Amino acid sequence: MAEISDLNLARQRLSTTDMRLVLARDEKIVAGGDRPGVIDLWELYRENPQILKEAAAADSVVGRAAAFIMAAGGAAACYGQIMSRGAQEVLRGAGIIYEADIEVEAIKNAAGDDLCPLEKLTAGVEEPEEALDLLADFLADSD
Repeated sequence: MAEISDLNLARQRLSTTDMRLVLARDEKIVAGGDRPGVIDLWELYRENPQILKEAAAADSVVGRAAAFIMAAGGAAACYGQIMSRGAQEVLRGAGIIYEADIEVEAIKNAAGDDLCPLEKLTAGVEEPEEALDLLADFLADSD
């Protein structure tokens, strides 16, 4: 299965570089990013919605927001060093193969004393389109 070899390639690159996001398709790295949070994934998707189509994504932290972006983009597989159970639900619902080293109930904020703002934002959301609208507004406000 191509998505498994792509996922292994993306996962290997994530673990051996300073990258926080790696996208692979057809046994090639197609994109990546090194910023924390979803900003690299969001910008890649916004600039080229096809970038995720049938791709495998490896990310240092996968919460609900990242999972919704992957679902909207048609990703085939996702690996997270840390992944929330909410992200797993989103990925499972979208038919995306996923793996995680560490599963957590929810992603915490940078200080570790509350939920990640994007976990809060997407709580209760079930459709990728709704999540993308919320993300667009939230990320536009934080510019």
